[in-house]
Amino acid sequence: MNDSTSGTLWPEGLTYASPLLLDELRGRVPADLQQWCDLANQAARLEFGCPDTCVLTSHALAAFLREMGREPELVRIEAHPHARCRCDTNCHGRHCRSGGVLGWDGDGTRRPAAGPGMWHGHLGVACDGYLLDPTIDQVSTDLMPLRPLVFPLPPGWDKGASIYFTDGDGNRLYYVRYRRQVGWKSAGDARPSHWRRVVDLMLEIEAGAPAAMERQRRNR
Repeated sequence: MNDSTSGTLWPEGLTYASPLLLDELRGRVPADLQQWCDLANQAARLEFGCPDTCVLTSHALAAFLREMGREPELVRIEAHPHARCRCDTNCHGRHCRSGGVLGWDGDGTRRPAAGPGMWHGHLGVACDGYLLDPTIDQVSTDLMPLRPLVFPLPPGWDKGASIYFTDGDGNRLYYVRYRRQVGWKSAGDARPSHWRRVVDLMLEIEAGAPAAMERQRRNR
């Protein structure tokens, strides 16, 4: 996806130079993309009971989007949530910290290998000029609640441009495309056998299958 394409899809009246309000953004992105991003999150949680499944859930979402006639692309990304300091000592995040940074490798020094079935990176899906992150809620906290997110790719995204958000309460979140698009293909959850049942559940819910709808209703 090239920058000229993403630039033409930037919603009118929004600018990537200053933080965008998350609540406003949800109502200004394509409703179907937001719905399907939420659906991927719900289906993965129904199947596995946990939110930290970015490789599996992003693969499932990409496969689902292809079923819907779209042309998605898996993208390695960084997500940096920063909760506003709420303590009396102005700790700058040392105590009032967010749930953790996703996909960042720190200062570049070698880190211990990820645990079995885990991966140090973070994965999302690019589609139609937007980035879909169905598992950002894995770092949601009481101080900074987060939901599956869809946002327009800013001009310069492929060259390292960041995009910033705020929730209106002083919390901030920014995303950037990871500098090297490698690493996830060898993860265990990249295997179709790991994510195919999530796609099937998404398709059943989208089609209104009674058993799938009831399962979704019970777990809300």
